[in-house]
Amino acid sequence: MSKLFTRVKSTKGVNGVIVALLLILVGVGAIAGVKTFMDDSSNTITTDVNTSINSFKTN
Repeated sequence: MSKLFTRVKSTKGVNGVIVALLLILVGVGAIAGVKTFMDDSSNTITTDVNTSINSFKTN
């Protein structure tokens, strides 16, 4: 545990912590973006399929 505090106190350790936090933020943002894209794509496909099925039923 003392090694962690020593590393965090050093400049090199602080830079490593900052880089790690930035990578975590980028990863979370990327996951959220992909999830939003997939949800939107799924909704679009569902709407298109329902439209096609309904138009097929009326003909």
